[in-house]
Amino acid sequence: MIKDATIVRFYFSGRRVGPILQKELRRLSSLNCKTKCLDLGCGDGVMIKDLYGQNLVGKNVELVGLDISKKNIKLCRRRLPDLHFVVGKAENILFKAKSFDFIYSWMVIEHIYNPHKMVAETTRLLKNGGKCYISSIVKRPWAIYFYRNNGKFVLDPTHVNEFDSEKSFLKLFKTKELRIIDFSSKLRTYSIVELILKVLIKSKILRSSIELRDFFVNNKLMNFVKSFLIIPVPGFYQVEVLHEKNTK
Repeated sequence: MIKDATIVRFYFSGRRVGPILQKELRRLSSLNCKTKCLDLGCGDGVMIKDLYGQNLVGKNVELVGLDISKKNIKLCRRRLPDLHFVVGKAENILFKAKSFDFIYSWMVIEHIYNPHKMVAETTRLLKNGGKCYISSIVKRPWAIYFYRNNGKFVLDPTHVNEFDSEKSFLKLFKTKELRIIDFSSKLRTYSIVELILKVLIKSKILRSSIELRDFFVNNKLMNFVKSFLIIPVPGFYQVEVLHEKNTK
């Protein structure tokens, strides 16, 4: 069983992937050359599997997954045995400089105590002209949810760094080496079904498990129901940015 604190990422479905990431993955997959990509903070691989299921990752893309959790990487290797997965920290990644054409990190940076160091690492790993996609959460002063961390409302109890504005988030990428290509911010939403499930697990009425998560993510009827019963989370915004490393 996993800890309740990880329930947001545990029940992730790749169908919620932002349009900027979808567009860039499709562009990369259409290229007539080999492209090396890194999923930074890949979790247990459910997102990668879903991306392949939606044909968002082409045969020309060599995808590597990295996560801090040995348990997650073990699950990744079991789930996707043909891909390469490694254990590592986002702030200190053991790959050579200029190793990747594209790096993406979905809802990871808010778990990092030093986000500047994570951005510095992704910049180091990118080839000149390479691109990086990072998504995160912006929290307004009036934001409210049922999770708390240090006495404050948070979207996930494991979040240590929810940004207070889009400006503070984008400031991370305004360096001499980087150029922002695309950005979006939209109100965070959840399925009512997902919220009910989180409440049941938080209240210990229901126990979280891999089997429960797989049913929640993969069951067609469940996905159909989730797609119609959507509500916003007051004061929380999902932000995503695509930036490019200078060619010089």
